[in-house]
Amino acid sequence: MNIHLSAAYSESYDFIVVGAGTAGGYLAHKLATSPYSPSVLLLENGPNTLSNNTNNPADNPNLKSLIPGNFAENVARPDTNYMYKTVPQKHLDDRVLVYHRGRGLGGTSNLNYMAWIKGYKGDFDEWAEIVGDQNYGSNEGWERIKRLESFDPKGLPKAYEKYASPDMSSHGTMGPIHNTLPTNPLPGMGSFIDGCVEAGIPRALDTNCGQNIGAGLVNMAIYKGARVSSATQCLNEEGDIGTGLIRPRNLEVRTDTKVEKILFDHKTAIGVQVEGGRKFFAKKEVIISAGFIDSPKLLLLSGIGPKADLQELGIKVVHDSPNVGKNMLDHSTVLLDPIFKQDLQVPTGNLLFSEPARVDAEKKLWLDTYQNGKGEARGEMARFGASAGVAFIKFTEEEREQWPEWQALSDEDRSRFLDKGRPDTEIFYLIGYKPPGKDFPEGTSPNSYARLFLLHQNHLARGTISLNSSNPSDAPVIDPQYFSHPYDVRISIETIKKAVEIFKTKALSAHFVGMEFKGCAEDPAWIQDSPEKAEENRLKAEQNGGFYVNGIDMTDKGIEHWLKSKGLDQGYHGMGTLRMGKAGDKMRVVDSKGRVVGVDGLRIADTSVIPVVMNNHPQVSAYLIADVVADGILRDHAASGKRQKRQKIIRRFD
Repeated sequence: MNIHLSAAYSESYDFIVVGAGTAGGYLAHKLATSPYSPSVLLLENGPNTLSNNTNNPADNPNLKSLIPGNFAENVARPDTNYMYKTVPQKHLDDRVLVYHRGRGLGGTSNLNYMAWIKGYKGDFDEWAEIVGDQNYGSNEGWERIKRLESFDPKGLPKAYEKYASPDMSSHGTMGPIHNTLPTNPLPGMGSFIDGCVEAGIPRALDTNCGQNIGAGLVNMAIYKGARVSSATQCLNEEGDIGTGLIRPRNLEVRTDTKVEKILFDHKTAIGVQVEGGRKFFAKKEVIISAGFIDSPKLLLLSGIGPKADLQELGIKVVHDSPNVGKNMLDHSTVLLDPIFKQDLQVPTGNLLFSEPARVDAEKKLWLDTYQNGKGEARGEMARFGASAGVAFIKFTEEEREQWPEWQALSDEDRSRFLDKGRPDTEIFYLIGYKPPGKDFPEGTSPNSYARLFLLHQNHLARGTISLNSSNPSDAPVIDPQYFSHPYDVRISIETIKKAVEIFKTKALSAHFVGMEFKGCAEDPAWIQDSPEKAEENRLKAEQNGGFYVNGIDMTDKGIEHWLKSKGLDQGYHGMGTLRMGKAGDKMRVVDSKGRVVGVDGLRIADTSVIPVVMNNHPQVSAYLIADVVADGILRDHAASGKRQKRQKIIRRFD
């Protein structure tokens, strides 16, 4: 699979898919397995993450990437994470943020935190209305998602049954993308939900029923104790790691292959050129699935984008499309560390990783029991990272009326946010972990802590992706423009206040003594405080109802200062940079079937096309887009009417 390319050599296929990430891997497999078996070439810039070419499984980083307990180390792998950097963020004290994006087969589904959160059905209806296509709506779109997934509700311990009771009419059980409830939940999951309920947040017995306001257990994209990605489920061949569908012979996958531009004949896309000069031609269509950052980058490099910007960089204009790279949508993230009472000796991930011999033994147990998908992985490495709690929160109308930022919103925005089913923010609860690559300093002890991801939904800021130059090797210019809208600041402030309120409840203060506010570029609270600092914290807790807060002034101004100076981080969930829309939408770049407006033979299929901020985790949306676009392609080419003309064009370019 891992083929190095020589220059000036070309081949042709029915379809070329650029990017083997969450959407691209699934889409390529669906095209190749359609009834008329077209030839499909899938090109991926990153490595073959399915490779099993080592005699010792313990030395295979690809196999380790499937271990749930390795999730933090997995994100830190530079060979499978682009680790892009934003431009200095004007409203965050000019801080530069690292933006994590997956690289290699599976893309970001190979390094995300494995949460399978489908979201609010109302968002899907809004999406369908904007693009004029019910394939994205809460009925047809939801049914597609159900056909994509294979949800296993079994295995949840009896003690947790009061926290989860899935409505199976909302879930699919026969699709290729597996997800499950935790079979061995990590400490504090039930207490987190209880604390949320005590703080006025309803209990959500099924967080994936389409009405997701409330607190509950997260469905995880895990199968047989291992991570599920589009690669493990759609791109396997004999001998690879993973347990999914076997890749058909008419689907060719080439890794370590950087696509530098799309080839056009006038305004018809006919192929791609890769680093080194080699060309590949498509007899039918080229589909770009490189993600919300690299898909607009590739279109711009290929001459599709704002005319003036392209001309300034010396790029030949194929089509003047002013909104390529515009309209970037995202959640933003804040990380907080609630501290367990140390005498409870809660076994968090960094405690496990403080004992190298035990870690090695647990990894061996995982490998021995998983047996490359033939068995079910067991042990602590199958447990850590394999469960999470979540609360989707909606603030009341009375609370909003107290905010000056609410008063300044348009009637349209207010109406959207007052939708009773649409959440304002998300709190994602994980157990703490040891920072990757760090060792415990001599004389220190590991801390028992949890980790909260505060993911702020429905941001009104709009960012951009653009080019620095016409050189494909240069990184794109990423400017999310976080906090450029005052209402986003308000929601972030209120989310932090709500998180502290939740952990001050009786349910959680029985287990937690305080909360540490670290900056997003700082290490979490993984090392125990000195005895002197611990005593200081104890006294501080006594004076504040049994729960201390460190590192922040909990006034509105103090929270805003902390967020801007060190707390707010990128949101992991970018979308919208090649907006989908119906005819007449001035912002649209593609139509509802992913066809790039203004040219022929070119489609986009990834989260860059999403026109509205979704209250979910975007791997679900990525699979849905791939499914709809693939069906559109297959319908359009059922008669193969365009093939002869395109073959003549390809011969001329050869």
